Amino acid sequence: MNFREILKKCAAACGLTLAFTLLWVATIVAVSLCYGVATSEWATLVVMAFSGAGVLLVTPLLWRFAERRPVRELFAAGASPWRAFLVWGLAGVGLMAATIVLLMGLDGASIVGLSARPDLGIAFVAACLPMAFFEEVGFRGFLLGVWRRAAGTHTAVAVTALVFALFHCGNDGMTSVAFVNVFLAGVLLAILRIRAGLAAATAFHFGWNAAQSVAGFNVSGTGNPCLLLMEPSGKWWLNGGGFGVEGSVCAFITLGLAAAWISLRTRHDCALIPTDEA
Repeated sequence: MNFREILKKCAAACGLTLAFTLLWVATIVAVSLCYGVATSEWATLVVMAFSGAGVLLVTPLLWRFAERRPVRELFAAGASPWRAFLVWGLAGVGLMAATIVLLMGLDGASIVGLSARPDLGIAFVAACLPMAFFEEVGFRGFLLGVWRRAAGTHTAVAVTALVFALFHCGNDGMTSVAFVNVFLAGVLLAILRIRAGLAAATAFHFGWNAAQSVAGFNVSGTGNPCLLLMEPSGKWWLNGGGFGVEGSVCAFITLGLAAAWISLRTRHDCALIPTDEA
């Protein structure tokens, strides 16, 4: 492939990334309007659970008609998707638990009580699953596939992780540490999607978000019902500030180690989805 063909493919990938961005922004605007008319906390949770409907409906259409690829490739789950979902869901919970233990060990937060509305906390945990799914379909399904064919796997992982981090810049409490952490999470999830399938990436994303929600932290800057009441202490870069534990240097340590480990462990493995099919 000559340089001109590479540029042409990258330009097409940029165009599809822009289309995806416009779709995502439209979804956010629609969700914001729904928040404005939600009459209860339960109504807000319902809106959150179904906020990805537009992405889930339109992304396969972009994939099929713009990329001219079979829709089944977008949702490729790999071998034993249910086993992958269980294993990597527990891995996401475990990594977040390790992050919180490290944070508490450094006096960055402490448990001060239990929530008065555990039913809402459980409902929010359930709502984390569809939210994780539509983000994975969009970023690690659609965009990762587009950029892998345009510029190769390494570039695709970096570009999609960067776009993923940029999409979180409008969240409350975003800091430089939080940005780097979200980028690392994007790298980790992209590797999981390539090596273990969409089910693994979705499960890890869900487990990570659900665990921090249960523990009483904001999820990527979004306040939510919880089961435990957690009180942060110390500097913002230690406790994550308004962004939550994902904005902490503790998350930087655990995410960085996890991304490095899975990269080294799978560097000789064959990709689940070859570059010309992803």
